[in-house]
Amino acid sequence: MSQDIPNIVVLVGGTVDPGNLDSAKRSLSYPKPGFQSLEEALKNKADSNWYWLGNDHFVLTLETLRKRYTNLHVFTAHGWTGDNSVQARIGAGTYLANRLCGAQGELPYYQAHLKKEVHFHFIGHSHGGNVINELTRQAAKVWPKQWKIRSVTYLSTPFFTQLHQVDTKVFHDDCQIINAFCRYDITQRIIADFSLHPMTDMMKAVGVDEIGTLCTKLGTDMASTQGLFKAFIESLNISFLKEGTQWSELKTVKNFLDGINWKDFEDLPKSISDDLKKVDIQGVHFGKTEATKLYSHLLLLLSRVHDIFTKLRGAVTVLRDGITYDVHKSVDPSGKKTRKVLSGALAAQFIRELDLIEGGLKKTKVAFENRLRQGKFPLMCLADDIYVTEFVKPLITFLEVNPQTLQGPLWNLVANTLSEQIDVFDNTRATPAHQLVGKGNSQKKSFPVVQVEVTSEDAFIKAAQEQQQTFNKFINRLAGIEVQLEGKKLSSSQKTLLDLVFTLVAHMEPARVLFANPDNANYVTWFQAALVSLMLWKRRWGLKTDFEEQVLRLSVVLKHYATIIRERNFGRLEMPVKKPATASTAKAAEEPPVPGSIPYLATVAHSTSRVKLHATVQAPLERQFTTKKR
Repeated sequence: MSQDIPNIVVLVGGTVDPGNLDSAKRSLSYPKPGFQSLEEALKNKADSNWYWLGNDHFVLTLETLRKRYTNLHVFTAHGWTGDNSVQARIGAGTYLANRLCGAQGELPYYQAHLKKEVHFHFIGHSHGGNVINELTRQAAKVWPKQWKIRSVTYLSTPFFTQLHQVDTKVFHDDCQIINAFCRYDITQRIIADFSLHPMTDMMKAVGVDEIGTLCTKLGTDMASTQGLFKAFIESLNISFLKEGTQWSELKTVKNFLDGINWKDFEDLPKSISDDLKKVDIQGVHFGKTEATKLYSHLLLLLSRVHDIFTKLRGAVTVLRDGITYDVHKSVDPSGKKTRKVLSGALAAQFIRELDLIEGGLKKTKVAFENRLRQGKFPLMCLADDIYVTEFVKPLITFLEVNPQTLQGPLWNLVANTLSEQIDVFDNTRATPAHQLVGKGNSQKKSFPVVQVEVTSEDAFIKAAQEQQQTFNKFINRLAGIEVQLEGKKLSSSQKTLLDLVFTLVAHMEPARVLFANPDNANYVTWFQAALVSLMLWKRRWGLKTDFEEQVLRLSVVLKHYATIIRERNFGRLEMPVKKPATASTAKAAEEPPVPGSIPYLATVAHSTSRVKLHATVQAPLERQFTTKKR
């Protein structure tokens, strides 16, 4: 090669904060200062905000290429918020174009090359590719004429139909586009359709980190609920059963359950009902030790929920009133923007639902505290202590959902919040071909696109044929929902939007098994029959059945959720993975997503294209270099 033109490879990271919730996160193409080389940065795990941390092969291969050529440089001095917002991507691309050449008041990074011929090679992962597209639009306005883009390498970039369209005016006549993608990547194909409003500063203002910490603690605390409740039920003394009953020889509920023939589901409720008619309710009680543990645990959970409600109330108020936050001057010349996240009507609805539940929650907490002080736990203690009308009833009403329309108080709020927070819905594709239609070089020739599929490098490729077929059905359903949303206002597409949410949930373990397992549905049916028998018995003794009626309502609501999940469940996506029996919850949280799980398909499969500089990407990239080998 006779030419030895300066060639600059520019790395652009992608989105690091899909929900725009973490104000501390950044998508940086450089590690923290103080490291003399990328190799040293990799070795020392330099910076959690360094986008390419963990992609050792990718980074080291670029370094090898840099050393192989006489005039090849790798530009990494770029970073952006990594937010999933149109504004963030426009600002990042505009700034990068200006920073390289010194336009619009920025200091020129390549001051010495402003009058030279320079060839650029941009590599962007995920929305980093859309940042590059925004750079091309600004570069067409401000770059020196002798600066040209020789190649653009898109790694799992979601290509929009309307947003972030590439401008080829700064492309070299021989520019080539390399597009690497993975078939299992649901972020590129589906999730990236939704661009959100900027939220980092606002979420910080409403205390989202504190709310998240409280929710995490609640989830951790709930892990032991099932075991405590089981011990509580099994401690019930049923020696009160009189002579002549079928279960008179049993002393505890544990023995009672052990004696059940589960094949006799249909006859069992009637047998229980007949026996209970002979029971004198006096003296029926739970074990004090087991009941004290359960009550103390439930009281802790109620306190956690109450704390969350308090924080939510404050957050809703801030989101309703709005907040002013910083933006790039390319978005607003003032550098500021004010936005209200929740409309007054939606905020009022949130607070109304909180009020309905919170009043009964407070009274239930007081009743639990009193019960613990008394230290006596009769058969009906839970029913007496939980404020049914003021707590349980509105809570169940809040959770109700219509399996046909997907409407319900909770889900109406979810849909309305999503439609207000989603800035833009724009259907994405896995190739930039549609953006290049009608665009060509000075000879009116189209720019070639090298399609590089890296699906074979993804761990999910080893999944069984049944799981592969399940994935195909799953992704086809999501694609169908995309089509339904295209061109529509999200505010008028509630059912379709929630259909997408429930389709994702229907393939998350253990929710899928919990609601889709027919055995679980049979258990609920049996439980409902047993509950009706208990209600008949209580009425015989002149006792109220409000609690049981609400539990019965809850079982119907759960059946509705089961119907919704079953209709959208195509089978198990997750690959079977052996987990150590003694693995702690904390360690489990640190484990990478299981291949085939929704988190895996949304994050790991989305990053398959950048785990290394694939040979099928490297070869066409090197062919575009116009500098000599050493």
